[in-house]
Amino acid sequence: MLKNKKIVPISYRSGIVYSYIFALIIKLLLNYMNKSLLKKFIKSDSGASLVLIAAFSTIVIAIAVTLTVVSSMIFSNAEKRSRQDQVYMLASSLFSRTEELILNEPDPSIGSTNKSCLDLESYFADSVPSDKKGIILDYSGFDSMPDSKVLISVKKNTDKVGNTFYTLSVRAEALGETYIKTEDYSGNALSGYERI
Repeated sequence: MLKNKKIVPISYRSGIVYSYIFALIIKLLLNYMNKSLLKKFIKSDSGASLVLIAAFSTIVIAIAVTLTVVSSMIFSNAEKRSRQDQVYMLASSLFSRTEELILNEPDPSIGSTNKSCLDLESYFADSVPSDKKGIILDYSGFDSMPDSKVLISVKKNTDKVGNTFYTLSVRAEALGETYIKTEDYSGNALSGYERI
């Protein structure tokens, strides 16, 4: 299901904390660079310059690793959002087209007396096999998303007064994401359907 909750793993948080600490250390070192004691220490033969170079190298490597982790985290979130958008577009476009068929009258040239292009009651007829009742479309594999699966189904319901209404449901699964859209309709194909 689509989720809006962001969870940042502890390893990413600790990398950001480490980079902040390293930035503070660099700032402190640069502040003391102008001090004469540090200059004398670097110019001495005690090997202090080698220690400072090692410290700076460690800091640069830590910053590079942190930037790599942060950038990969940003790109992975963008890729997941793109997959969610694709599944949403797949489900909403199929839902819109199915709803058009339910709510719009057929072309008069075909000679139909119905007010709807799609008769929802026909999906519950006795001639329909029991495992196919209520299923308008069950399709897998679109060109751009070969692992996708779409199920468009209708459920026949009765309200408290005894009136029949239908619940249209479109479920799209692709790229590891799922999106479901539903709507209720009352009426029949002869007089036309309307949203409840």
